[in-house]
Parts: sequence; C-alpha cells; structure tokens
Amino acid sequence: QHVFPRTVGVYLWSLLALACAVAGFCVLPDHPQVVLYGLKCNFLHLTMLAMAPIVLDSADIDRIVRAVIYISVPIALLMAWQFHSPPHAWINSGLDDTFKQIDSSQGHIRPPGPFSFIAGPMGFCALLAAVLTGAAVDRRRIAKPLLFIGTAALIVAAL
Repeated sequence: QHVFPRTVGVYLWSLLALACAVAGFCVLPDHPQVVLYGLKCNFLHLTMLAMAPIVLDSADIDRIVRAVIYISVPIALLMAWQFHSPPHAWINSGLDDTFKQIDSSQGHIRPPGPFSFIAGPMGFCALLAAVLTGAAVDRRRIAKPLLFIGTAALIVAAL
C-alpha cells in the first residue's frame, strides 16, 4: 500500500541488514535458519518503527496503551506468585524436573512471568513505565484509575 517510508535512514539500515545477512551466511553457511532468525530479531522491529507513525493513529495508540496496562496486571500477579513460591514449585518448573529457574536470594527465584527468561519482564516493565509516563504526560484518553492500576502492577512486578 506504499506506506513504507523511503528515507536515507531506511536505505542505510536496509544496507546494514543486507551486509549482516551476507556476513551471517558466510560465517554460518550450514545454518541459514540461525541467520534468518537473527535478521528478524535485529531488523524487523526497525521496520515497524518506521511504519508506525504512518499507519497508526491516536485511537490505535490509546488501544495499545490500554492493552499494555491491562496485561500488566496478570503479569505482575504471576511474577509475585512465582517469586513467593518455592524454586521447585510447579509454577516455577519447566517441562520436566531438570528445569530450574535462576536463583535469587533467600530461597527465591527471579520470576520470568510469562516470558522464558528474566530479560522478558525487564523489557516489559520498561515498556509499561514508558506507557504510563507517556499516558500521564500526554494526557491521553486513559482513565486515571487505569493509570493507577498500571502503576500498582509496575510496582508489584518490580518488587
């Protein structure tokens, strides 16, 4: 639909993605799936960032903000449950008994929430903090009680 911007930055990161792909295929010629997965992880989000201001309107942003806040509550509750459960409780186990969470202190684990590793909650909490701050500063059409609920979820998840 011709919404992809054609700017110098877009061409430069496309060139960088191509260079990384060529280098990846040279280094890992027997594992193209690894190279393609790396390209997805490192360059797909840049495509979304370039198109977001063109494709999304204010109502879309409001829906995204609300969705992030709504899902923050069950994520925070799950993380609190995981933290307060023993390391080998079913909520902290994987598919078999050999799986173990990363130990923290005083018999607790670092709760990953619904994510596979602790980096997931770190990224989500950063996103939630940015969403809450942006919604409060921009005075978006987000109800104040919802902002308070999101702030409480952020505090629970961070503790």
